[in-house]
Amino acid sequence: MNLLRRFSLTLLVSLTLLLSCEGEEDKFPDCSAVLCPPNSVLLDYQDPNGNPLINTVFVRDSFKLYNPTSTQYIRTLSSETDNRLLIRFDSILSGGTYFLELDTDEVDTLRFDYSTRETTCCLVYTLDSLRHNGDLISMPYPETIVLVRE
Repeated sequence: MNLLRRFSLTLLVSLTLLLSCEGEEDKFPDCSAVLCPPNSVLLDYQDPNGNPLINTVFVRDSFKLYNPTSTQYIRTLSSETDNRLLIRFDSILSGGTYFLELDTDEVDTLRFDYSTRETTCCLVYTLDSLRHNGDLISMPYPETIVLVRE
């Protein structure tokens, strides 16, 4: 009986030590293989019939996005055939009001509200709401926001 107790105690201690060991990968995870979610939102301007307005009605090399303290120039996502504008969260302030110059006569007002969450390897941005010219926009797919202009 004494031998069984020793064996059980040794097994218990061994299992406890093995399960409580923390390896280097636990302390410092390898984030090089982790694909973080995009830190941006795509704005897709359309007319009421669903036709794209960027690179058709509003044609520019870049679009000015500004507020009283900053100005940046936004390009379409990747090519002339893509009709969406890429807005990076780290280039705008959550809760800030911005103006997007579509052409010399058309300027839209945008207010982005987003939150951030830090994970082990990534900073995750979530668009909580968007106001376009004062109206709260429905966001069924928050990665791409469709903005309708008459």
